[in-house]
Amino acid sequence: MSDETKTMYQDWRIKRWDSPISDTRAIAMVSLIDTQQRLEIIVEAYRLPNRPRWKFTFSKYPAYRNILEEHRLTLWNHLKETNQFCGHTFIIEESPWIASFEPEEPLLALNYKMLRHFVISTDDVIDVLSNAEPKIESIEPASTDAPEPGKSQNLYLPADKDKVDDLIEKIKGRQKSLTPEK
Repeated sequence: MSDETKTMYQDWRIKRWDSPISDTRAIAMVSLIDTQQRLEIIVEAYRLPNRPRWKFTFSKYPAYRNILEEHRLTLWNHLKETNQFCGHTFIIEESPWIASFEPEEPLLALNYKMLRHFVISTDDVIDVLSNAEPKIESIEPASTDAPEPGKSQNLYLPADKDKVDDLIEKIKGRQKSLTPEK
């Protein structure tokens, strides 16, 4: 096991969390909405012919984080090296993230003694602290002509200056077309 894996994930103990996407390949997050004391995460199996979608709704959650999958490579190595990969939804037992709140946020720790650390792995890795499993429902699939879900292309200055300039001009053009003339 690499030193990087040991330090970051050594205390992670993974437990399978059965969900409709546990064993589905090529899952992408369509949206993550934090509103009205609900966290709604919509995911899509974009490579399946009917492009099914599911909505995960957490009603009590003091914290969540969303990290691009490519920035969690050490996690995937840890799961592989410790034979803990168990699907695309799992729970982290005795979560170090939950434990980290005790000294710094005692009110959170006190009010959420029964917190669990849920993970939904798509093209993003979404960690949610909650004291209850989310409601999971199948929703209307994506239309066949809809673009594949996922993150936008990342551009970096100065390397992608021409692409950034083109994008700015396109956005300005769209804004002009949406602005009513006086």
